[in-house]
Amino acid sequence: MKKIFPGILLLIAMSISAYEVGQFNQTFVDSSRDNRQIETEIFYPVSSEFSREEFPIIIFGHGWLMNYSNYSQFGSELVSAGNIVAFPRTEENLWPDHQEFALDLSFLSTALQQENMNVASALFGIVDSLSFAMGHSMGGGCAVLSAAESDVFSAMITFAAADTDPSAIIAADNIIIPTITFSASADNIAPPSSHQIPIYENLQSDYKAYISLLGEDHLGITSNNIAFDLIHPFLNFISSGNTSYQTEFEMLLQNYALDNEIEYELIDNVSASEELQLNLENSIWNYPNPFDPSTTISFSLTTESIENTEIVIYNLKGQKVKTLECIDCVDASSSQMNRSITWNGRDENHRTVNSGVYVYQLKADGKTIASRKMLLLK
Repeated sequence: MKKIFPGILLLIAMSISAYEVGQFNQTFVDSSRDNRQIETEIFYPVSSEFSREEFPIIIFGHGWLMNYSNYSQFGSELVSAGNIVAFPRTEENLWPDHQEFALDLSFLSTALQQENMNVASALFGIVDSLSFAMGHSMGGGCAVLSAAESDVFSAMITFAAADTDPSAIIAADNIIIPTITFSASADNIAPPSSHQIPIYENLQSDYKAYISLLGEDHLGITSNNIAFDLIHPFLNFISSGNTSYQTEFEMLLQNYALDNEIEYELIDNVSASEELQLNLENSIWNYPNPFDPSTTISFSLTTESIENTEIVIYNLKGQKVKTLECIDCVDASSSQMNRSITWNGRDENHRTVNSGVYVYQLKADGKTIASRKMLLLK
């Protein structure tokens, strides 16, 4: 696998909060599938009663003949860093139904979101709007199926993903969200050449990474400290849109590769595109982010004139979605240089756009002044 070094010169250290881990078991019922019962083990961060925080959801698919107990270290790491982790207990039998398990993963994302409004739930008031699909081995392949068939997930991470029936390799062609595909170089159960590599190659994500953990095996991959180190900044980047986390993630890739602990490939068609090149200028921002259905985009101009100034919104394929003429902008403060305009989540033809990451650019006289990412999450 070809190694691509981003060439970033500075590693930005990010601290990880350490939360206590709470746990409970709950069975959810999917009425759309003959009242299918989905027993789920849920781990969540315990925060102060007086400072209720909201945490992203991670839905994790287990491997064949495995269950949540096989991923205890994994769960503790992610929960202590500020994530809710749910392990469905379905399809733990000898002959699992991959399609049903994939549907369980996407269903649980929605079910846990609803727990945010349930005053009797331990998750009341602490569930963020972001959900991530993850899985190991069979569960990794099912995570691919789930992310390909639904739009509830904002990113996907798989560990030694095994091809499934229906095929996760074929389904990967329908995935555009950011992804990490972890493989183990010593994996004799789901060899990368016939499982993870073809899945990765078919992914249509504009931001995706293939990471081979050198010397690791099929079962050890989910307790590998290198994987933990890389997951945290990646998820923080997707959650916040803060490119400092992206820098940390890419620099860690480079450092581990230089130490001969991993080999990797990174595809970044967003940042590599001159038209969608992001920068760290603080002259444009939006709130709320994530949002549904609308968000207000604010920006600062170096001149009081707003003639020939516009905000252009793109999807991650680089396709123009909407142009907002800044002649319609309003004063965001007493300064004429601070302006804002609202985007209602519709394209040029007034059609509601899909959930996903979008790039918005401030342009003046056709020249891009600043760019940012925002997340529409329904």
